[in-house]
Amino acid sequence: MGNSIIKKAFKLDGLTCTSCETRIENKLIKMDGVQEAEVSYVTSILQITYDSDKVSIEEIIKTIEKLDYNVRKDITETDYEIGKNPKNSSDSSNTTNTTNSSNSTNPNSQLIIIGVMILGAYMIIKHTIGFNLIPDINPNMGYGILFVVGLLTSLHCVAMCGGINLSVCVSYKFDKDKDSKFSKLKPSLMYNAGRVISYTIIGGIVGALGSVFSISNTGSAFISILAGGFMVIMGLNMLNIFPSLRKLNPHMPKAFANKIHSEKKNKGPFVVGLLNGLMPCGPLQAMQLYALGTGSFIAGSISMLAFSLGTVPLLFAFGALGSLLSSKFSKNMIKASAMIVIVLGFVMVNRGVAFTGFSMNSFAAQSSSNSSSDSQNTAVVNNNVQEIKSTLESGQYPAITVQAGVPVKWTITADAKNLNGCNNQIVIPQYNVEQKLVVGENVILFTPIKAGTFGYSCWMGMIRSNITVVEDLKSSAVNPGTESSTNVDNTGIPKGCCGY
Repeated sequence: MGNSIIKKAFKLDGLTCTSCETRIENKLIKMDGVQEAEVSYVTSILQITYDSDKVSIEEIIKTIEKLDYNVRKDITETDYEIGKNPKNSSDSSNTTNTTNSSNSTNPNSQLIIIGVMILGAYMIIKHTIGFNLIPDINPNMGYGILFVVGLLTSLHCVAMCGGINLSVCVSYKFDKDKDSKFSKLKPSLMYNAGRVISYTIIGGIVGALGSVFSISNTGSAFISILAGGFMVIMGLNMLNIFPSLRKLNPHMPKAFANKIHSEKKNKGPFVVGLLNGLMPCGPLQAMQLYALGTGSFIAGSISMLAFSLGTVPLLFAFGALGSLLSSKFSKNMIKASAMIVIVLGFVMVNRGVAFTGFSMNSFAAQSSSNSSSDSQNTAVVNNNVQEIKSTLESGQYPAITVQAGVPVKWTITADAKNLNGCNNQIVIPQYNVEQKLVVGENVILFTPIKAGTFGYSCWMGMIRSNITVVEDLKSSAVNPGTESSTNVDNTGIPKGCCGY
């Protein structure tokens, strides 16, 4: 009888996140005859102990394949130790498939096509209606208007959270009643339910805190850079480009993960939805500031509830689409969405960098087309005060030139057509300026001390420009027209509203 207990290790293919560990383990451990099953996302290795008198290795492999994973290699017991890489396991050239994987015909070409299609659609939306269609949020808004704001900003939510939404809805399958249409829609329902609850609770907490609590620019920068960095890592791990990065992937304790991923009571998408409320997001931050201004737990909660319900229809449809796709196509969609996650991760990192005041546009290509506006962007000294006047445009801020050591009076004229929820607050970290913009003339006062080029941005860190400080305006050759007044990246290519 003792000889029937077998311990084997297999190299698996298709693991996209740490949730795959628990998903495989939970399925295998329920098989009659399987005593232990341990999967490592970092090494893609399954170690299993089973009774060959009760279950065959073929049944185990078939169970794994039904979960849409492939068994790539059988590793002998002497080649493998728990927590260590198997000998020669990285030598993919010598890998022999334990199962027939020839049915995966040229998945990379499909991945490229899907990725190009998604990125193409993303670029079309970006340069037409935009992902940051945020109406100006004010205290006089009713809850019905907040719901409409949610509907409009859900386009932005799909851009920022669509990859996570799709991957979690595709990754979490409910084997019980798997042929039921409701079962396939359940992940998206749970994900959005988690989001609504999270937004509502956070709105109440923020509303109760009132004006007592606020996040500094440094804190916002740190959150954006950290979150963006993890999004890039997550996307690379989903594509399996740099396997060594899997060690940096956040990993919840197995005991907790087992409860979340339990087949009888699977709340994985729900938990991800709850955590979604903690993600830095432009429209979400705008609504949290609105809730902060209510000064009431109840009013803050209801405000965020109305807003979150407005974001549900589009995000639910996006996630449900992934749930109803075939498993083969879904896996390609997960990888394609990883590309979006990577791009948006870099966007968030760039946003965080903008909050630090680092000048990104100083490296951009020069544009001669702006030379006609040079006089408008250069300060004029009158009675020991240098004055400069600018007109606010929807998706860009002006690059200005001022003189060191002289107080600045900067007047920005904004009309209702160009003022929106993205550009309605200017943040100048170098001079500790946070100026709310309203329709009409807005005056910003500061005194530049030293010469240099300093970045400033909108309150979300996505519309950016520069303030060039010179020693003497008359003798300086610095011309603000050489600094692109359009929101540009390091390639010199103009961007749309909010830097996308």
